[in-house]
Amino acid sequence: PGWFEAANGGTLFLDEIGDLPMGLQVKLLRVLQEREVTRIGARTPINLDVRLIAATNVDLAMAVSSGRFREDLYYRLNVVTIPLLPLRERRADILPLARHFLEIYGKKVNAKHLDLSAAAEEALYSHDWPGNIRELENAIYRATLICHDGLIVPADLALQASEALRTSKLAFDNSFIAERVAAQLSDEPLAQADGVL
Repeated sequence: PGWFEAANGGTLFLDEIGDLPMGLQVKLLRVLQEREVTRIGARTPINLDVRLIAATNVDLAMAVSSGRFREDLYYRLNVVTIPLLPLRERRADILPLARHFLEIYGKKVNAKHLDLSAAAEEALYSHDWPGNIRELENAIYRATLICHDGLIVPADLALQASEALRTSKLAFDNSFIAERVAAQLSDEPLAQADGVL
């Protein structure tokens, strides 16, 4: 069974709905309107009773205005909206979430005891979290894998590396990237492409 059929009688969570391609938006709208799905190769539709929860970091109203999201699907989904602030605007949530992830990943790596140093807590609290909770979760997971004696220090979190990547002009300077790639290619393929990579 597909996701809708498996969730029949319950709730289905669709993450990053704002990134759904137009073709799939049409199919999703049809399922929501008709309240049924038909398996591939089947002729008989299956009736659905599914509560749908969708999440996105895309401003769907703007996506509708720019033609990237179907207006009819937007109104079909927009029954109750619960806006969530980004993690950087919910600083009080950072350490409880970090401890939650420490517990989860501590069990996965069979760590007897994991703890955040005061400096690691400060680093977590002061970081801007452009990747939101996923970035926090990955930072904690990484730290559980490489920390010494169960004590996580700022270097274990590698937050400076993500900050450097985000602010570095080299990481986003397309001409620099093009020059590096061109240096690794022979002149012949570059000439054939008229210098366009």
